[in-house]
Amino acid sequence: MKYGIDRAGNRLPVELYAWGSGQSVLYSYIMIPFLLLEGLTLYTMRLPMALIGIASLYMMYYLLKNIFDDKKIALVGVMFFAICPWHIMKSRWGMECNIFPDLILLACLLLVLGLKKKKTILQVLSFIVLGLSSYSYGTAYFFLPVFVIITLVYLVRKKELPIKRAIIYLGIVAIVSFPMIIYVIINTFGLEQINIGITIPTLKVVRYKQVSTIFHNNIIINCLINMKDMIKLLVFQDDGFYWNAIPQYRYVLPYKYCIFCNWYSLCYKKI
Repeated sequence: MKYGIDRAGNRLPVELYAWGSGQSVLYSYIMIPFLLLEGLTLYTMRLPMALIGIASLYMMYYLLKNIFDDKKIALVGVMFFAICPWHIMKSRWGMECNIFPDLILLACLLLVLGLKKKKTILQVLSFIVLGLSSYSYGTAYFFLPVFVIITLVYLVRKKELPIKRAIIYLGIVAIVSFPMIIYVIINTFGLEQINIGITIPTLKVVRYKQVSTIFHNNIIINCLINMKDMIKLLVFQDDGFYWNAIPQYRYVLPYKYCIFCNWYSLCYKKI
C-alpha cells in the first residue's frame, strides 16, 4: 500500500512471496483502499470479502433469473445460497482464495447477460473477469483453461458465438492472465524471476503443485488422493478444520439434516 512492494522487496508482484511458497495477490490489492481509510484492522481486512459475499447474492439472483426467466426460481435459489453455511463462512473472513468462486459467478452472469441481450461489451467483460480470477487462487491455473475452452466450444457448437469471436475471447483471457502464465512457467522450470515494473517472482516452493493435481510430481497418485478427499467432503461435509467448516453446520447442510453424517455418527457410537 505504501511502497508498492511485498515483504521480499518485489515491486507490484503478480504473486505475493508470503512464506516463500506464494499467496494469491488479488485480494490484497482489493484491500488497499479499505486500509487507506481505516488502517490495518481485522474489520478492514474482512470487509471487502463481506461486501463481495453480499454482492454475490445479487449475482446469483440475476443469473438464475436470466437462465430460467422465472423470479420464483431465482428467489428460491438465492435463498438457499444465502443460508448456505459454506457461503456464510466464506464471506466472513479475508482469505485470498475466497473471492475465486465469486469471480467465476460474476463472469458467468456477465456472459449470460451478454449472450441474452446480444451485448458484446458484457461478453468481453466476462472473459476479462475470468482472466483476473487467475490472480485469486492457485487452482485457477488448471480450472481456467478447461472451463474457458469447454465453454467457448459449447457456445460455438450452439451457434451462440462465431469461431472468430470465440478465439478473440480466448485471447482476452490469455492476455489478462499472461503474467500468471509466465509465473507458472518460471516456477515450474526453476527460471529466474522477471522484474519489468511488475514482478513475476521465483519462489522457494510453489503451492499450486499442492492445490492442482496437474502440477503434482505424481499426478495419478495425487488425483486418487484428491478424489478420495472430494468424495469424503461431499458425503460428510467436513475436513476436520474449524476454519473451513463449523462441525454442527458443515459445508451445505446443518449436521442434523445430513443423512450420511447421522448414519456415520450412529455407526461410530455403536463401535
